[in-house]
Amino acid sequence: MWIDDREFSIGRHVHVRALPAGADLSDILETAAELLEPLLDRAHPLWELWFLTGLAGSRVALLFKLHHAVADGLAAVALVSALFDFEPGAPEPPSAQWLPGPWPSDRELFADVWRRRSVSLRAAVGHPVRSLRGLWSVLADALVTIHGPRAPRTSFNQPVRAGRRYRVLNLELETVRSVAHAHGGKINDAVLGIVASAMRDLLRSRGEPVEGVFLQVAVPVGQRAASDPRELGNAAGMMRLPVAVGDADPGRLLDLAVAATGKAKRTLHTNQATGLIASLGILGLARPFIAHQNLVNLFVSNVPGPTRPIYVLGSKVLDAFPFTVLAGNVPVSFVAF
Repeated sequence: MWIDDREFSIGRHVHVRALPAGADLSDILETAAELLEPLLDRAHPLWELWFLTGLAGSRVALLFKLHHAVADGLAAVALVSALFDFEPGAPEPPSAQWLPGPWPSDRELFADVWRRRSVSLRAAVGHPVRSLRGLWSVLADALVTIHGPRAPRTSFNQPVRAGRRYRVLNLELETVRSVAHAHGGKINDAVLGIVASAMRDLLRSRGEPVEGVFLQVAVPVGQRAASDPRELGNAAGMMRLPVAVGDADPGRLLDLAVAATGKAKRTLHTNQATGLIASLGILGLARPFIAHQNLVNLFVSNVPGPTRPIYVLGSKVLDAFPFTVLAGNVPVSFVAF
């Protein structure tokens, strides 16, 4: 249930951090790593906005920090886009005093919980076959996950600790698209091919085996209705893919990624592992599970961004970098934007 913060203060959420004069991208990434690591204050709305000043050329960076429970990748882009304009001289929106909506009383909360459970109970009684199918879907999802392939042991699958590092690689979108199409794939496949090549280099640099090795990669799959991308909450499922790292030819790695993606779309549930995590969460066992799991080696996400120039306070946005969460024993993550 989403309710307004009766003690909302914009100063609690919007901050300014002055970077060293002439700061560059490396300074932005270092500052982002510092600011994104601490947990958000759960007594207040789970978002922050940081203005990073002092960049070369009188530029300013904006850093958005948003809890994954508030929005998945697509919804986050839609929410943040509400702060942007599509032309430099866009008029200011009309100002109006904001007043928080009323909070529900304990009685109303109790009634709401009872109503929701009554609806579920009536659905189970009135449509037992449909309810059993839904229950079986969750159980089957968990069974497929548990009995599916295990992630190979690697040196980098260790519990997430302090001290994060972010790196950015800029690529020409149409070049990536054309390469993917030449191999019978899509942009998602090209991203997986790049990841496979990078992880192969990392493993070989550490003297770890790569021949015949398939890393288990978790790929979020959007399940949000296109009619309302700004709906709050997380509507992303999860799909596991075996990504080969044994071939020295990047083109061959891309071919293998295309084949793995195609097979997964034909045979796997897009909710794979989601039902298991949700069930463990209800039992309070999700956190210890993800700290010791051996189902996934890394996460790879691909989120589409704006398709036209955007502006903030009359200034053009020159670049945008995605950051993603790290959790459990998966401290390596890739996200394409």
